[in-house]
Amino acid sequence: VITAAILQLMPDAVHLQELPRPFTKVDELPPTLAAHYMALKEHTESHCGFIQTMIHRTRIAKVAEVQVFDGYGIGCLWRDGLQSYNVHLAPFSSNAALRLAQARSLRFPRRDPSMLLVLGDTNIRAREETSWTQQLGLLPYAGLKEATWDSFANKFHGKAQHRFRAKFTRSMS
Repeated sequence: VITAAILQLMPDAVHLQELPRPFTKVDELPPTLAAHYMALKEHTESHCGFIQTMIHRTRIAKVAEVQVFDGYGIGCLWRDGLQSYNVHLAPFSSNAALRLAQARSLRFPRRDPSMLLVLGDTNIRAREETSWTQQLGLLPYAGLKEATWDSFANKFHGKAQHRFRAKFTRSMS
């Protein structure tokens, strides 16, 4: 399902979180993806799986620098000045201050903060959006209407799982 969506949309970059393991060899990507994408060798392990970014083969030369934010993100500095970040920030409502600190660290030195794009599983709650906008100048994408995490629909966990729905996956610029 994910591969089909990627191939249909053909984005410049694909930001993956919660991978069971990173793609560390060229031949590890499914052949249909490997024909179009390269997985960056840089990756990091978050609180739940690995974070890795794939770049379309026609765009790979436009990536000037890659930066790892240990345990929560991968940053790409593009030759046109855009900074894009693939993140999986700290979980749980009690970690709001930690998430804000993690987001605050997402900067390439001496780069224009107006050219910043944060994508992925931010784990932020709706009540945190205002502080992100005020303190970081990041504006959330308003088009997200449905929950991105729905434990009621998740059949892979037992009855002891905490039941809730949330919109954790965000894009911000």
